[in-house]
Amino acid sequence: MQLADPDIVAKYEGRVPGPVRRCIGCNQGCRDAAVYKKIRCMQNARLGFESTLNYLPVSQEQAQRKIMIVGAGPAGLEAAYDLSLRGFRPTVYEKEAAPGGLLNLASLPPKKERMNDLTHFRVEALKQAGIEIHYNVEVTPELVAKQAPDVLIVATGSTTAMPPIAGLDAQIVATADDVLAGRRMMEGKHIVVIGGGLVGCEAADYLAVNGCHVEIIEMSDQVAGGLNKSRRHFLMQRMTEKDVTVRLLTKVERIDADEIQVCSADYSYAIKNVDGVVLAAGRRPADMLSQQVKELLPQTCIYVVGDAQKPGVALDAIHQAARVAAQI
Repeated sequence: MQLADPDIVAKYEGRVPGPVRRCIGCNQGCRDAAVYKKIRCMQNARLGFESTLNYLPVSQEQAQRKIMIVGAGPAGLEAAYDLSLRGFRPTVYEKEAAPGGLLNLASLPPKKERMNDLTHFRVEALKQAGIEIHYNVEVTPELVAKQAPDVLIVATGSTTAMPPIAGLDAQIVATADDVLAGRRMMEGKHIVVIGGGLVGCEAADYLAVNGCHVEIIEMSDQVAGGLNKSRRHFLMQRMTEKDVTVRLLTKVERIDADEIQVCSADYSYAIKNVDGVVLAAGRRPADMLSQQVKELLPQTCIYVVGDAQKPGVALDAIHQAARVAAQI
């Protein structure tokens, strides 16, 4: 806990104000630090970087700079929180009715409920600092021009990538985002997940726990390959216990009404009697703002952070946002 919040004891004793940053048990930056050669923390971006992420307070004149943050996901909230520590008063805009971005979906698979603490801590800290978050606002270049910020931070996240597969518009197809968010229900028991990365495996885990027989189709020679060692171990263990079928080195060629045509290195074949298909074949940045604003307001300093810059994991998005906040 003291890695996530060095002030935890002082906060409980009332000597330091602010909410407690609770460890979410992700093991990504601490337990598996050997992978990165340096300890990190998703809740505490300064851990291991205290000399560079020093968040020195700015002068009263500097604090008057107008900073606009678009997106209240992990990167946007981290940037706003860190800037508030330095004395800035950024304004945050979020197109949805609630904060969190993809963290809201990341907290839905089994054993990941504590991911919500990443959002809860930052929102509460911003509330106590008097930093506003404007919800249900779709930021346009015109709105940015009207606000005329000195600094614009684009943290608009990412969307599901659509691979060139015939039949993606079939009624049985849904994105992993829509399934996890409850916007699409997977009817029936035989579900095929296209993509064996983090999102695909967690979607498979989620569906298997809810009684589905799940198959994962993955083009590479392993699933969950980008995960840290401990997290991958527990995820693979759960999928094995739930009899999730994994087809490696396999590519989806076509989706029909109730079957999927796939091919491996040696031959093509059909997976029949499919009730639903979940698409989880990567993500693409959802930044349609920065270039337009650059042309409209060339004097504005623009930073693109998190998935809007390059889709990845929350740990990287948070640390990138923290570095940006330290250099403004």
